Amino acid sequence: MAATAFESPQSNLPLRCSSLASLRLVDSPPEKDFDNLTRLVQEVIGVPVALVSIVEKQNDRQYFKSQQGLPEPWATTRQTPLSHSFCQHVTRCDEMLLINNALEDELVSDNLAVRDLGVMAYLGLPIYSPERICIGALCAIDVRPRVWSETDVRVMSSIAECVSEAILLRAAFQTAAELHEEQKAFTYALSHDLKAPVVSLKTLLEELRSECSGAGEDAEIQLLSLSLNLVNRMQSQIGGLSEFHCLAGAKYPLETVDLERVVFGALVSLKEPIHECRAEVAVGSLPHIEGIEPLLTSLFQNLFENAIKYRRKDGRPSVRVESAMTDGYVEVRVIDNGIGIPVESRENVFKMFERLHSRVDYEGSGLGLAICKRIVDIHGGEIEIQAAPGQGTEVIKRLRGTGN
Repeated sequence: MAATAFESPQSNLPLRCSSLASLRLVDSPPEKDFDNLTRLVQEVIGVPVALVSIVEKQNDRQYFKSQQGLPEPWATTRQTPLSHSFCQHVTRCDEMLLINNALEDELVSDNLAVRDLGVMAYLGLPIYSPERICIGALCAIDVRPRVWSETDVRVMSSIAECVSEAILLRAAFQTAAELHEEQKAFTYALSHDLKAPVVSLKTLLEELRSECSGAGEDAEIQLLSLSLNLVNRMQSQIGGLSEFHCLAGAKYPLETVDLERVVFGALVSLKEPIHECRAEVAVGSLPHIEGIEPLLTSLFQNLFENAIKYRRKDGRPSVRVESAMTDGYVEVRVIDNGIGIPVESRENVFKMFERLHSRVDYEGSGLGLAICKRIVDIHGGEIEIQAAPGQGTEVIKRLRGTGN
């Protein structure tokens, strides 16, 4: 009787081929995900021994990724030679093996597991690799002869599917982690390798514009100015990309951070643009939280820069920062009187390179709010935008903290 095939999760992510060792399925310590399933077999089927067994014929071994009830020394070594394996037959035939009495079954009566491990009744269902290759078995073992029921088979088949799904999910996470690391390396190389030539190009264009300013044609000077604007934009995007890359998967130690000090530090770094546009800034009482001070400083810098950049043409910009405790989170609001963000765009603005306005009207890399969201995510918080177009923007950040 063949095992019921499981349906793998639908995904656009192609799984990479993974060895049993790289998936930590052979010669590896016990893990809760698999141990929970073998305990379930023990309790539901009512057997003294339950195993997730991975068979490696080339090494003459079966490895127990999970075991419940095996006698010593097998419980500690977590493996046996194939001379002690019923599971090898499940793997070889890719189908269920049902033994009611091992002493009366020609296939396994001489198997050393009968003598050394006390295996008398055996029910094994195939488990599969991500490539849909049978790699072992989920086993229920009794030390006495037993007639396995249809319910036993049905339950074991369902649990075996869960084991295969757990292996598939592990491979998917591993593939995603590898792709993430490759993406980080690519982003770093891209941003790092582009910095030097962009700086050199900018210097060259500035020198050319300086030389042409006295004797050059207006059209040439305009063309050079346009080229410099493009280079400045590229430099801004490379800088934003570098900052975003640094946040990807990075681990930072948490510390107690004074949010008032963070906010005033961000304002000091923006002293010149704030003075130029005569912005009004009001900062209310802010608490201490557990966080990463450099990232929080970058968060507020980006929000203040947006408030200044996306200001109304006919009024003086103002920014207000206030906080409150809500359900164990510190809720920080940064409120401005700028041009606002349409309701339908409030989710998209947190995506990389997402822009609502042309660069002619508003310069920028399109990464500011994406960086803000990543920083808030790192802190285990949430970020959202409220207020209507023409009424300014209210950015709400919920960060874990005590409010002290």
